[in-house]
Amino acid sequence: MEIDEIKGYWKEEDKRIIENVKINRDASFQKLRSSFDKIRIRRLLWLVQMCISVPLVFALMVFPRIKNDGSVLFYIALAGFIVPIVLSFIYYIYYYICLLRIDFTVSILNAQKEIHRLQMSDKKVNLLGVIIVPIEAVSIFKIFDLPIKHEAIIMLLLIAVIMTMSVIIKLKVLIPKEYSKVKSCLDEMEENEK
Repeated sequence: MEIDEIKGYWKEEDKRIIENVKINRDASFQKLRSSFDKIRIRRLLWLVQMCISVPLVFALMVFPRIKNDGSVLFYIALAGFIVPIVLSFIYYIYYYICLLRIDFTVSILNAQKEIHRLQMSDKKVNLLGVIIVPIEAVSIFKIFDLPIKHEAIIMLLLIAVIMTMSVIIKLKVLIPKEYSKVKSCLDEMEENEK
């Protein structure tokens, strides 16, 4: 009789353990979805902001002030101004689509790899911005036919320093902080699977 009671207790204990593991997994999954949804919402808001502000800036500020002198250098400068903006816009649409495609239900390891890939991609595009901004600045001088004066060079250097600092802060603090919550939830889920 005692053996049957002990077996019954063990079965009940096994059921409780299985229920606790399931509850922990569900809680971890909800935390993961919440953290990842915050990233998605931030990127969507940024994308919507770009969709509204970039055409407005072009229509109200850029196109009315363009001074076309008909030279080849003007068209190169115009391409140097427009092409990086269009390419970055296309990249952010692609990046957001990749965020939407991540599936946490298939494999935690695959999700971890995809999250890491997206984080590195986010960092690379921010570093690329440091290279693109000087090209954009030089292009602006040509397409608006602005004289290159001492004050303009100082202003460009100041903008370059501010942008470099903002990229460093984004790379070292903001992006890792944003993804660390998602990564910790994935690690927690992996621990619960073991």
